[in-house]
Amino acid sequence: MEEKIVTKTIPLRVTKSPRTSLPFNLRKTTIKLMGEYNEKDRIRVQTEMAKNDLEAYIILSKDKIEDSTFIEFSTESDREKISELSSTQSLSLIPFLHS
Repeated sequence: MEEKIVTKTIPLRVTKSPRTSLPFNLRKTTIKLMGEYNEKDRIRVQTEMAKNDLEAYIILSKDKIEDSTFIEFSTESDREKISELSSTQSLSLIPFLHS
């Protein structure tokens, strides 16, 4: 036996709703605050990217010191200076890089 499909029509009343229920002055304030939050987020992202770039540069500098081509064309004194500078920089930047 086949099931019978029953269709019902229900009238719906559609009303126009406002875009937002906030009063105009609060909308302006909210838009301003959202702009400020977006700017703070943009600055935070740029800061994180700069920190990552700096940390990568320090790591790359340390790796270069051990590179055979670099060793061939540099003096032991130069490598020691670079190693010392990169170690000092990375130690002094640890709180900054991870804040």
